[in-house]
Amino acid sequence: EGTAMNVPIRMLGIATSIFWVILIAFIASAAYSLKDLSFGFGEPQFTAAPSHDLRFSLPIYIDNRGYYSLKSFNITTVLSDPEGSEVSRASSFVPIIPHGQKVTIFHNVTLSMDDLLEKDEQYLFNDNNLMAAVTAGVNFAELLPVQISMNTTYPWGAPFYNFTLGQPTYNRFNITNGRITVPSNIKNHAALDLVA
Repeated sequence: EGTAMNVPIRMLGIATSIFWVILIAFIASAAYSLKDLSFGFGEPQFTAAPSHDLRFSLPIYIDNRGYYSLKSFNITTVLSDPEGSEVSRASSFVPIIPHGQKVTIFHNVTLSMDDLLEKDEQYLFNDNNLMAAVTAGVNFAELLPVQISMNTTYPWGAPFYNFTLGQPTYNRFNITNGRITVPSNIKNHAALDLVA
């Protein structure tokens, strides 16, 4: 009776050992595969929309030369003013990045100038900082969920920095015509050109 019980226990021990060897091999191959995964960032693009929105587009390059697919890649950006009030929120999501493929993701953040200036006119005339909180996550090899977060400061350049008006002058051409001239000084510190 004692040897009959030892056979199932011995088989269970062998099956457990095989399971652990397979699990350790999978984790080792997944970790080794990470070296073949690369991320890169392109040149950010700034565009102004007719709706008075400022659009920021950041190309993200992912080259997955590893053995496993990446799933549920997501990136979220939250911009807030120096007091901590949220100014803009944007997310980008890719359900799967198969192994052996390169993918370009355009992470787009829209900043409503009307909303921003409604909160505080200082953004027109004074340089300031916007706080950016970035969170990125991915599920690697369907086993290892990874998430990273970072906070950074984005310098805001005022489009009408140092706006001043000088002393007006009046030039009379004749009895009925003249011209008033008001000298002004302005520096555009914004990411976009001002169009008159």
